[in-house]
Amino acid sequence: MYQPINHEYVLCIDTDAYAGNFERPMTAFITGVIGECGVGLEAMHYFFERVEEDGYEEEARWFDEFVTQESDNHGTHRPCSIYLTPGTKAYNSVGIFLSKFPSKVIFDFIKKKAIEFVPWWAPQNEWHYPFKILKIRLIKEEIKQTTIKHLCV
Repeated sequence: MYQPINHEYVLCIDTDAYAGNFERPMTAFITGVIGECGVGLEAMHYFFERVEEDGYEEEARWFDEFVTQESDNHGTHRPCSIYLTPGTKAYNSVGIFLSKFPSKVIFDFIKKKAIEFVPWWAPQNEWHYPFKILKIRLIKEEIKQTTIKHLCV
């Protein structure tokens, strides 16, 4: 079945640990967005508790509008996925799906929240941590379709 891509950009947070252990809670912690599976609910609640207190209502509205959901291989929609980390053969990167290029304000907010996630998450998950945020990068994804042969009927 054809699955349309709803995002144009992937914001990748490269780490030194396997991202499959925390990609959905990290995304919820940074953006306040979770997928259909509900993983990251606690981090999402924490995000919204902090919105008013820390004064980032605009950022929360931006994420609500521009973080997109993609279907995984089981048909479950999620706002993120693990990504291959450049220069390695490891999936140590969290990719967050975006439909709009983030402004400097949004990008700086993501960086700040990614760094804050590690000490928030680590006490709950000591067997995996601590891990480090290595860098944050933005990928533009494009789909190209080419008809290679016409068949007569």
